[in-house]
Amino acid sequence: MVAHDLERLPNGEWPDPVKRVKDEMDMHALLKQRGWVAFKLEDGSALDHACYPTWNEAVKAAKWDRDRFFYLEVQPDGMPYKEASAVLDFARKLYAGGYRIPNPEWTDHMASTMPLQPHDRKRALRQLISGKPLLSPDIPYGNLPNMRKAN
Repeated sequence: MVAHDLERLPNGEWPDPVKRVKDEMDMHALLKQRGWVAFKLEDGSALDHACYPTWNEAVKAAKWDRDRFFYLEVQPDGMPYKEASAVLDFARKLYAGGYRIPNPEWTDHMASTMPLQPHDRKRALRQLISGKPLLSPDIPYGNLPNMRKAN
């Protein structure tokens, strides 16, 4: 895996690994699918072009291969080239740094998702260093109905 295969080419085109990630994510968004897709770190190709309902199922579909795959959640509006390049670069740098995805049975998978905001980066770094979930499973950490604590 080489870093230069993620940068724009002199003619302004994006390299194939970036195009593959972007095209796969755009296809799932266009089909209005929601879920997770497994991608190969080496060339950005999708495992099987399937969209799995959960991160855990995508990881299990790749037979929990911690050395060759990364996982992305489908976004409703697809993915721009710059973002495809950034997530592929992030996943490769995690791998090069010796980090591997957590066990698919572990529900807090912050370490394997790209932190977009500065506070997310700090939280991901703390989790990577500690090697365990940041929050207890009974503590809600989102504003979606399924993430709220029961009254």
